[in-house]
Amino acid sequence: MGRDEEHFVGKLNTGTLIGNSDATLMTGTSDIASRVVTSDTLFAGRRELLITHSGEAYRLRLTNQGKLILTK
Repeated sequence: MGRDEEHFVGKLNTGTLIGNSDATLMTGTSDIASRVVTSDTLFAGRRELLITHSGEAYRLRLTNQGKLILTK
């Protein structure tokens, strides 16, 4: 488990990460497990990426201030 994932869990304060490279976040009362992926992994050194969802394209951008912006 990486430092980003540990920080993520600490901020949520409702879950526990299990696993190694593809960490899974298990929330207290839910049977749903969410995959935790760091923004560094998603962007892989780039500043933006395209995400397709239900046939639509979305652009996820990393700003100079370190914030994320998702646009259609």
